[in-house]
Amino acid sequence: MNLAKNWKNLCLGSVALLATVTLVACGTSTSSSKKSAGNADLNKKQTITLWSFTTMQPQIDELKKEKPNLTIKQVVVPYANFQTKLDSVLGTDKAPDIVALDAGFVEKYVQSGKLTNLGDYGVASAAKGNYQYTLDMGKDSK
Repeated sequence: MNLAKNWKNLCLGSVALLATVTLVACGTSTSSSKKSAGNADLNKKQTITLWSFTTMQPQIDELKKEKPNLTIKQVVVPYANFQTKLDSVLGTDKAPDIVALDAGFVEKYVQSGKLTNLGDYGVASAAKGNYQYTLDMGKDSK
């Protein structure tokens, strides 16, 4: 097998997984200062905050090629503290705009009702070629 091809597929898969299971926290915010996720326009000049437990810089760089007006402020939260910190801010005006979730706890957040449907953001096209079980992780029964 070609190592470069496998690495590229792994990177593309991780980008699609991120897109599939990201949380747009502003969609559930109680603050009127945050816009609803359904009205978000990723083509306009803006800054959004991304929380992750590992660097997402390669994925951010790829997204910047498609959305040059978008600035992503990345906050890396240690894995051991990630859920505790995230739980304490979800649904508040302190919540990040996007969260990268781990397969080990993504179901908890999918079932929480605090995820936004990302279908309006072109996730279907970004997720093509991914394993179905990976895509299914980011969905609930609805």
